[in-house]
Amino acid sequence: MQAILDFLIFWLEIPFEMLGDWPLGTLIGVFLLACYAIVILLIIWGIFRAIDSWFQPIENGMGTVKDKRFTPAYMQTIMIYNAATKTSFPHFIHHSDYWTVTVEVNGSQDSIAVNESYFNEISKGDQVFVDFVTGRISGQFYLRAIYS
Repeated sequence: MQAILDFLIFWLEIPFEMLGDWPLGTLIGVFLLACYAIVILLIIWGIFRAIDSWFQPIENGMGTVKDKRFTPAYMQTIMIYNAATKTSFPHFIHHSDYWTVTVEVNGSQDSIAVNESYFNEISKGDQVFVDFVTGRISGQFYLRAIYS
């Protein structure tokens, strides 16, 4: 446990030590502090979402299909720097087709990913059976499953 605390203290001290080293150290220190803040906010958001929606009883109901969205497959290219050769190489990432359906239940809406055949089977305005959870803190609607 002490080793973990020492590790965290070491990484938290770095940006504060850099703030006094104008101009580059200050810029890097501010950037690191901003990154730490973003990571902390993402952790807090994840914990809130887990507390809000996990282990809630699943409710069943009828919903109305409000929207259907198809995102076609695409290729993304990112450049990865190789320090040994001092050059950048392209790295290709393939993103497959993606189908989502937005469903409204009791005035609340949420989207869920579906497969192509189900996407083609339903239309806007169709009534569907859904499994959903209501957040214990926020009251937010979390769609879990959709059936014909």
